[in-house]
Amino acid sequence: MKSLNNKCLYLLMLLLMLSCAKDEEDLTGSIYGKVTDAQSGEVLQGATVTLTPGGISRTTGSDGTYEFLNLEPGQYQVEAKKADYVTNTKSISVVTAKNAMGDITLAPVKKDAKIELSASTLNFGKNNTSLSFDIFNKGTAKFNWNISGLDKVDWLEVNPASGALEAGKSCAVQVSLLREKLTENKELTIIVNADKESVSLKITAEVEKKTSKIEITPSKLDFGTDESVLTFDVKNIGNSGNVSWNITGLDVDWIASITPMKGETEQGKSSAVKITLDRAKVKDHVKTSILINADGESLPLEVSADEKLERRIEVDPATVALGEQEKSTLTLRSYYGATSYLLIIKESDADWLKLSKMNGSIPQYDAANPAMKETVELSVSREGLQAGDYSCTLIVRSDLKDLEIPVTMKVKESDKKLEVTPKAIDFGQDTNSSTFTVKNVGNTGTLDWNVSGVNADWITVSPVEGALGMGKSATVTVSLDRSKVKGQVGTIIKVNAAGASEEITVSAEEKPQRRFEVNPQSLTIGVNDKASFSVSSYNGATSYQLSTKENVAWVSFSKNSGTVAASATENVEVRINRNGLTVGDYSCTVVVQTDLGDKEIPLTMIVEKKDASKVVANGLYVYYTFEGNTKSVTEKTLTASAINSPTYVSNSKDGSQAISFSRTSESYISIPEGLVDKYKFSVSFWAKGLSDGHIFHSVKSTNENNFCLSMVNGQLKFTVTKYYNGYPSYDKSTPFEHSTLDDDWHMITLTSDYPKTSDATITSKLYVDGEYVGVATEYCNPYSQGNSSQADYGYGVKFQFGGAMKRNSTTTLNAVSMNIDNLRVYDTRVLSGSEVREIYEAEKQN
Repeated sequence: MKSLNNKCLYLLMLLLMLSCAKDEEDLTGSIYGKVTDAQSGEVLQGATVTLTPGGISRTTGSDGTYEFLNLEPGQYQVEAKKADYVTNTKSISVVTAKNAMGDITLAPVKKDAKIELSASTLNFGKNNTSLSFDIFNKGTAKFNWNISGLDKVDWLEVNPASGALEAGKSCAVQVSLLREKLTENKELTIIVNADKESVSLKITAEVEKKTSKIEITPSKLDFGTDESVLTFDVKNIGNSGNVSWNITGLDVDWIASITPMKGETEQGKSSAVKITLDRAKVKDHVKTSILINADGESLPLEVSADEKLERRIEVDPATVALGEQEKSTLTLRSYYGATSYLLIIKESDADWLKLSKMNGSIPQYDAANPAMKETVELSVSREGLQAGDYSCTLIVRSDLKDLEIPVTMKVKESDKKLEVTPKAIDFGQDTNSSTFTVKNVGNTGTLDWNVSGVNADWITVSPVEGALGMGKSATVTVSLDRSKVKGQVGTIIKVNAAGASEEITVSAEEKPQRRFEVNPQSLTIGVNDKASFSVSSYNGATSYQLSTKENVAWVSFSKNSGTVAASATENVEVRINRNGLTVGDYSCTVVVQTDLGDKEIPLTMIVEKKDASKVVANGLYVYYTFEGNTKSVTEKTLTASAINSPTYVSNSKDGSQAISFSRTSESYISIPEGLVDKYKFSVSFWAKGLSDGHIFHSVKSTNENNFCLSMVNGQLKFTVTKYYNGYPSYDKSTPFEHSTLDDDWHMITLTSDYPKTSDATITSKLYVDGEYVGVATEYCNPYSQGNSSQADYGYGVKFQFGGAMKRNSTTTLNAVSMNIDNLRVYDTRVLSGSEVREIYEAEKQN
């Protein structure tokens, strides 16, 4: 027994040693993958991925990715599931110290169709060049649709080829045949796709014969909503005797009969054909095409019809009982068609009822869109009405029968009979006459009133008494004798009626002389951006307006006008905008206009030339001005190598130089550092003549390319990782969206950080001429950083501006002929929008 225990102990120690050795050698692998929609290619969030063997599960995030780490080498199977998708599995081999790719797609579960077409076949025959069909949304929600199957088809045009359709609505699609490109009979099936559903439509066309034998009149029959029988003529327009014809292509059940289905027509004669409709089977809008065939020739006849529904209108509520309320709302709905209406108040004496509108059009009601209705607001004007109950009848008149809505309301007896406004009159220092209003606000008859308490000798009141009917008012004038106003004076007068009194306070003030002053008398602003002066008013308020005598654009004010209260002072800030001004001394005259006269303030300021290298200098690592050399003017004197002979040209802004790269010679500069391979960086430069191709990139120590700025279809595009720069998936990254850059100079600024703004995501912002354009994001696996063979950050050995960039063994980003100036790189910080603007304003002078 002791010997057996010793053996077990020995085996356990051996296993532990082997386990430690295995950990040190990293004998595990991993699986990394992305789950996407099989139809749209969009990433799927919230999908459950299960690993077998092991039974481990992961849920995909917003980018659709998942991963299984530290797996023993061997064969595994991953199973992906998500609601409304068909479960899919994939077998994957895991190899030691490798990441196995586990991308997997899920197909949407087919649901009940929401999309229907008005026709399953469009037959152009030999003569027709234009047919149409309708797309119906039979579902309960809006969907987007598009038409596929037209790749490399030059003889057919579809308009529109995509769109959006609300529930219960339809859209007409026009199909045009380009007969000049038709050299043989054609048959094609196109697909109409919507919300993971697809419906096919067969299209056929025949080559037109040089000589027609028959003619169809008319070429289309539209039964509309009322017709049940229509006819068309088959005419023999040939020149070789009788023609035999027959009708094919009848594949709908809503056409009851076609009589006759075949016949023989003499030369120059016509045969009438009658089509009878089965209206019980016509739903919504239907359309089809039949063919009339004769001697190898086929002509299409388009037949369409619409379901007929009886139109009606409804009003809610059927009775309006306002009581003592002021307002109510009437709702009108029209079913199976729009209806125009007119509102009439039946009783001529019911002018107390007011309507927000008297006529209009009620849209066709749609249950899926409850807003398809008409509303009318009813309001009551009780002014001048005696207390009691009132009623009238509102008639809704249309081309249908009249609808009558009883309307009732109540006027209660008013508690208040007298109203005086205003309750205070202040003549101040300037006014000599004012008024107040006496009103009968009661509803029980005439109101007698009078004024008392006029004891001050400096006012007179007229009239001092009167009588008012219900709702009527009288204006009373109060006049001031200013010769008797000394200092500040005040009194109270009363208006009396029906045992009640209303008081009015009356006051006045002696008027002193007014004056207005500004301080200081001149403004010397120099190189500052702002200064201020004060405006003061004494013995009364004064209004003022500000301007410059010379109407200069570089001066603005914190306020352009205002009113300074009596014995008060206001400060006005003068602001200087030097944008667009050349270096030099400037002056103008500020004018303060008042009713007391104008005040003039001389103003001077200076525009200095800025040293662009000192602008936003915090964190500036290198700055290349290309004044005949490729040396940085910052403390980091990093000199670039000129490859394939780039040249120096005038930048046409101030006579200084810029560097010019040639597409033909693939010239460029090479800087012996990665520069932009940092977790936070900003790069800014001026460019002229940009076109599609490579602009700059960084090269890793492994000779792989990353951090590439290029132009694709006239749009700037920035891709960071070696994965996106070295593989075809680079083409899937999205360019910035910006206005087309003309052939003038433009300042391009790019800021980027990882993973500060968003986890596992590279966030890059683009500015053009100091203005923010947009943001582009790129996924970057955080587990690959820190490994020199996999990482993108911190392993750059060279920064190349200009020339070409070889992406892989088969593709290359071409060089671009362009002029470049003022290249600056911040290798540890992301510039703010205001800093980018500051750089632009400084460098555009240089």
